Amino acid sequence: MSNCWLWSGSRNLAGYGQSKKRGSRTTLGAHRSVYETLVGKIPKDLTIDHLCRNPGCVNPEHLEAVTLAENIRRAHAPMEKAVGPRQPPRAHP
Repeated sequence: MSNCWLWSGSRNLAGYGQSKKRGSRTTLGAHRSVYETLVGKIPKDLTIDHLCRNPGCVNPEHLEAVTLAENIRRAHAPMEKAVGPRQPPRAHP
């Protein structure tokens, strides 16, 4: 998977981007903020998984709302098993 959008703001120790909710002291995961802004509300029983396995990525095409159990399963599986085989890069003429 390519074309990660790397968060340029602050990150936590695990590498996840962080953002502040306007008018609040609450810190949110940047990937969650971007997902909710560009894709839609995250259901209460779901969490956001990085399909690219890059915690600093906020590309909505690399983010998927899944159960916590699925997110954990994918985190412990080899990448190919978790998100499918990688596609070869496009050939240039």
